[in-house]
Amino acid sequence: MSVRIVMLGLAMASTCVHAATKHSTHPPKNMPSSPPSPPSPPAPPLPPVPPSVPPSPSSPPPLPNSPPTKRRAYVQGRQLIVNNKPFMVQGICYSPVPVNASVYWDPLGDYFTEEYSYIWLRDLPLMKAMGTNVVRIYGWDADKDHTPFLDAVTANGMYLMTTFFMGEAVETPVSTPEQRAGVIQRFKTAVKQYKHHPALLIWSIGNEINGVWNGFLQQLSNSEVDPCGWDDTYDDLGGCWTHLGIKPWFHTQCYNTSFCVYKRLYEFLNDCAVAAHEVADVIVTSTFADVDALYDKVERVGAYAPDLDAWAAQVYRGASFGDFFTGISNSTGKPLILTERACTLEDRPPADTQLGARAAAHSPRSPPACLGLPSGPERSALAAWCVPKRRPQRRSAATPPSPTHAADSHALLLAIQVRRGRLPRRVRQGQERQVAVLQHAGR
Repeated sequence: MSVRIVMLGLAMASTCVHAATKHSTHPPKNMPSSPPSPPSPPAPPLPPVPPSVPPSPSSPPPLPNSPPTKRRAYVQGRQLIVNNKPFMVQGICYSPVPVNASVYWDPLGDYFTEEYSYIWLRDLPLMKAMGTNVVRIYGWDADKDHTPFLDAVTANGMYLMTTFFMGEAVETPVSTPEQRAGVIQRFKTAVKQYKHHPALLIWSIGNEINGVWNGFLQQLSNSEVDPCGWDDTYDDLGGCWTHLGIKPWFHTQCYNTSFCVYKRLYEFLNDCAVAAHEVADVIVTSTFADVDALYDKVERVGAYAPDLDAWAAQVYRGASFGDFFTGISNSTGKPLILTERACTLEDRPPADTQLGARAAAHSPRSPPACLGLPSGPERSALAAWCVPKRRPQRRSAATPPSPTHAADSHALLLAIQVRRGRLPRRVRQGQERQVAVLQHAGR
């Protein structure tokens, strides 16, 4: 681009010099006057401008559902633009589950209808107070009305990132072109349903559909017409699923077969994005798990999803992101949305002796504090690593519940993590039992 700009500037400069030389009528001083040159013949007259052609009467009027000419949300380089201003996502994942309920029972995790407004009318202002501008949910029932929830998101000055729920491949098969076309049509219908609502900003196609635990890659690979032959076994066990973090060598079997299967995945996602952009002015992405050398697949195959507005990733690497941002930034020119991130208690940075001594001085009845973290400004600087360490104290029936109670806080964090499609069923059920136990202990 810089070369073209320089060349354009040189061309403009030469044109100006040429024009100045051609139209100069006063010779410089101290120069002998030259005899007048004969007048040049007049230039031929320009042809008359043809009249404007009226539009053909047979041209159809624009469709009422045609995409808008001025987009509310779009991508410019690595930047999301919303309402003509750069937009940085500061989001929270939100999947509330009432006590004694489960995402496996009716309403299957859809607590975003008016019936459950007592939950999100309480929580949305708290999210806004945290500095949140985008609330991410993991899907809802398309046959139910979620307008009150969307209105509440807008009323609190936030946007919504929702998920087109696909679950696992056994629930949403994608083996054949006909099955994929059906999914694309359902996604398009879901996007169109709330296309005019200002709250709905971002759509995600599924959740972690690149994870082998969901089965989509296997179905795309094992096509009866043209199988890719991709082996989903861990690479340290002889397969092609990158488990050790080392991308496959150039033109090996795993290199070629992984290209085949991810090409089909990205082409499917691109068709979904095209369909969504036809009916709504939204950002379209798909949340990927940070597995199978994600940055390598984005670099090699990401060009097959040009209409996917941004990449989204869920990163669980412990206390550090490692080389994640370096790998992604070197693999794509699109923006990245970090849709999930957490670290375990063992991954917290070790506390030094001074902080540990201060924390040990806390009374058992003082507000919950992290081991090794003091109260005050020093604590707020490391609040991201804070995990309640003290066993929650049982409250009497006369004591009103406190919003900062350790059991409630820990239960809310676990409840947000319990959702469909994130972990194997056995692990998710175990997390749900922890939520119920912790919430009961705080009552």
